[in-house]
Amino acid sequence: GGARGGPPSAADLRGREATAGPVAARRQGGDDVAGIRGQTAVRLVEEDGDSGQALHDLLQDAGFDIRIADRVDAAVSLFEERPADILVTDIGLPDGSGLALLATLKVKNPLLRAIVLSGHGMESDTLRSRSLGFSEHFVKPLNLNRLILTLDRLSEPA
Repeated sequence: GGARGGPPSAADLRGREATAGPVAARRQGGDDVAGIRGQTAVRLVEEDGDSGQALHDLLQDAGFDIRIADRVDAAVSLFEERPADILVTDIGLPDGSGLALLATLKVKNPLLRAIVLSGHGMESDTLRSRSLGFSEHFVKPLNLNRLILTLDRLSEPA
């Protein structure tokens, strides 16, 4: 609370915000970002086996709790077995679309945050994916540093 037992002051609230999440930990000079990332469950849905495995390995090496699927049906099953904080999905999948997948998953988890991966980056593509609930629209080939920073940002409490 505040200095006199009243409601918390702005300074009190700023102090609390500075201790939460991986981005705040880095701002404070914290070196346990990988430990914080390990608490963030990421589910990757990528149809290309080699690309998916490479991205899985890179994100796992960065410290994220990551699991992978290559189809919409496998992703839905994966989320039922192991719910996640963040979905990273290719837009085009063999049995559907990453756009429809997010809509399906948000029925059970309306707070699910998501990133879509696409070969197309026109402004209309980005606006469409944002209007459907994706936080970010990445165009392949991916900028891996930007992806990791985005995952860190999405790991922050809402």
